[in-house]
Amino acid sequence: MMINDAVHQRVVRPRLPPLRGQTRLYVGIVAFVACLLLIFIGIFSPLIVLRNMDKSYEAEMRDIEYTVANKAVAPYRVVMVEAFAISQALEGYVMSRMRVLPNLSAPPLERIRDQNFTNFDEIGITLRRNTNAIAMTALQPGGVYAFFSPSNATTYGRDTLDPHDNAQNFNPTPWETIRSGRAVYVGPFRSTSDVLRGQWGLAVRRPIYNRTSYESADISTFWGFAFTLVNISGLMEENPFVFTNFTTKRRSFDYLLSVHNETSDAITVLATSLKNPTATQLAEFARLGTSVGITPNHPFLLTIRGHDYGSNLSPANIIIIVSTVLSGLFAIFAAVIAAVLWCAATYDAAAHAPKMAPFAMLTIGPCRGEELWDLAADQMAEVTEKLDQVLGRQMERHCAYQIQQVHPLTTSYVTRSVAAAVQMAFSTIEELQRHPIDGPLRAVLGDEGRLLLSYAVHWCTDAAVRVESLEGTYRYEGCDVVFGGRMWALAAPNVVTASEAVVQTLPRFGLCSIDTRSHCVVNVVRSRTLCGTTGGKGFGGKSATIHVPYSPPTTVQATAGARGGRDISPMATPMGGSSDIEDAQPLPPQQLFTLLDTRRPALVAAAAAAPHNANSFSASCPSDTAVASAMDLPAGERVILPVSSSSTADGGAATSPDIATAARTSASSHAPTESEGNDVFSAPSLSVAPPLSHASSSLDIGVPNGGATTAVRRNFLAFQGDAVTRALLQPLIPRALDVALRVAFDYQSITLDVRYAEVRVLVYYFYSSYKILFRPLAAPERHNIFRRLVTAFGVPQQGILEHLAARCVIRYVQQRLKSRRLALQPPHLRASPRETPLTQNVYANFGRASR
Repeated sequence: MMINDAVHQRVVRPRLPPLRGQTRLYVGIVAFVACLLLIFIGIFSPLIVLRNMDKSYEAEMRDIEYTVANKAVAPYRVVMVEAFAISQALEGYVMSRMRVLPNLSAPPLERIRDQNFTNFDEIGITLRRNTNAIAMTALQPGGVYAFFSPSNATTYGRDTLDPHDNAQNFNPTPWETIRSGRAVYVGPFRSTSDVLRGQWGLAVRRPIYNRTSYESADISTFWGFAFTLVNISGLMEENPFVFTNFTTKRRSFDYLLSVHNETSDAITVLATSLKNPTATQLAEFARLGTSVGITPNHPFLLTIRGHDYGSNLSPANIIIIVSTVLSGLFAIFAAVIAAVLWCAATYDAAAHAPKMAPFAMLTIGPCRGEELWDLAADQMAEVTEKLDQVLGRQMERHCAYQIQQVHPLTTSYVTRSVAAAVQMAFSTIEELQRHPIDGPLRAVLGDEGRLLLSYAVHWCTDAAVRVESLEGTYRYEGCDVVFGGRMWALAAPNVVTASEAVVQTLPRFGLCSIDTRSHCVVNVVRSRTLCGTTGGKGFGGKSATIHVPYSPPTTVQATAGARGGRDISPMATPMGGSSDIEDAQPLPPQQLFTLLDTRRPALVAAAAAAPHNANSFSASCPSDTAVASAMDLPAGERVILPVSSSSTADGGAATSPDIATAARTSASSHAPTESEGNDVFSAPSLSVAPPLSHASSSLDIGVPNGGATTAVRRNFLAFQGDAVTRALLQPLIPRALDVALRVAFDYQSITLDVRYAEVRVLVYYFYSSYKILFRPLAAPERHNIFRRLVTAFGVPQQGILEHLAARCVIRYVQQRLKSRRLALQPPHLRASPRETPLTQNVYANFGRASR
């Protein structure tokens, strides 16, 4: 029967591996924490450095400021000392000429009466001769201006002791000066005198007493004041504050010449380099700067401060540092996260999947896969996992898409170009050649454990793409998809086997330099009932036959009907009908080629290491070549195979030759009908191997064609009167289950010429047995066992029991044929030394699989 290749188990889209997801999470956390640390370090480290720079600058500038300030106020101090000395000279002059003490309670003119200092003008001029900073000298008997130089300096008879006089506005007042008995500095202030109209001046007011010592100062002996006025504005014009003249280093300073009112904490500014300072800024500048006094015991100060104080750790610099660090680290963090997401991103295969024909199809699978699973199941599972990782990397690298499985133990991919498929196969061969993954198999099996892979590439034009709406995957169907999957059975190991369509398109994709060699000729036949890839008469002459379906596959509908019990396609479930000859339609033969890029040493080495066998090009078992020719049975004979309870066909176990003996019956002139054949092959205690007209691609077993035997008919008729046996031979199989079992059997027997109708009942009983076996298990245990079955036996992830039953029947029939072959061999060839450990190992593997 021909398999309808549209029915393949869905390929579950690989989910994000947990390690990759954990890598994303952990790298993100580490990057976030690292960014926080870098933010902390990147912000506070510059701030600390700038702060230390400001500290060192401040420590350096303190000494410089004090020295520069003292040098800057030196001219002012000299003038103040001269003014103070002039006041002392005037005091001595008055005490030498004093005649009467004024009455402070008398009017101002009465106080200056009888006060005669006729030569005061000469005295004043003499005292002011050596300095221009002294604007005025005056004598004030009883606090009244009576004698002053120059003569127009002020108003004659002005009473400074009057509470409404301007002198009362500055501290200390005249009355405070009388009580203190000491000379005081008054101001600076804006002078109202004619000589300093509106300019800054500072006065030295000295009280004069009629006394013999300074300790006897009393208001009763008070005579008046000696008054000296200093021109501060003129002094500042003559001595500007140019601080570069006072230091060898190029430093810039800010200064403040001011007088501080201790009572009101007000600062009177005479001169400053600050621009429009506020009261707060003035107070802060006076507090932080270096201040030196110009007059002793008087708050007339010069404050200077380096211009670069706090310039390093300024608000502008802080904003620049914070913004730069945050923006820079944010950009770095974004780049790191983007790189992590890009490197650990899940490959979106659907985005690269071809949405319509034509497309290239690549099928990759291990040679002798079932045999390796039989010999070393645990090691093969480890090697298969590594192989899946290699294929996954190559799929991402070449933008391929993994499609449904078209052959057991194989993986198929589609690409949009032939170049991508061929290069993906070449890259896989190179990686496996440079980094072998079959170490566990070699450790157990030696050189026989070498992992040889076959690669088949086909350019599909007669194909269709169907979207699976529920899962978002793509299903690829059509005759070329079937041909591309079945030609893998004829592919040579360690080289790329390509169809004629691929070779014709190589120049178009820039692959002209690839060495192309003829491999074999394939006969293509359209059929509804036959399936698989078989060897024909020209098997020894490098020819084979591949059966493809007539029309676009409709088995998807059959699968839906099998699950839902309706809409069953008649094409997918042919229970009988026309014969193979009536159904077959030959197509032009196709030639397969091997591709090799001789410019890549790894590919050449891999091809040289592969075994070369001219009589076999089977991908699944290249070393078993002569089995088909060894079975030389007369035409028309069948092999009667009794079913043993220990027989299984799980892909990992075999039946010993001595379990059951094959019996051969003479040929019948008429073959039984298909319904009769079904009854015979459905018997629980009897199974007949079908006439295998072609060599098997998985075990290379060939049996000549023939009809049902007379013994079979007699045995069949012997059971007609037994109702129990009749019920066993003709069980009531639900139609939906029958379709599902047919689909699974056709899928598993793709390389065998075995018809489902001949082993229908046997498949049903295997299915029922497994269903009963797994029914008592809990859901987690059942799920764990199913997962192990998928890994160990290469069955699809859906319909596991149906596929497992089909595998059991196929393996059972193959092993019984081996038993028949051994029975026909001479006695000295029946038990070879090599087969004994194989059978033991197989039983051991079967025991592990059963558990």
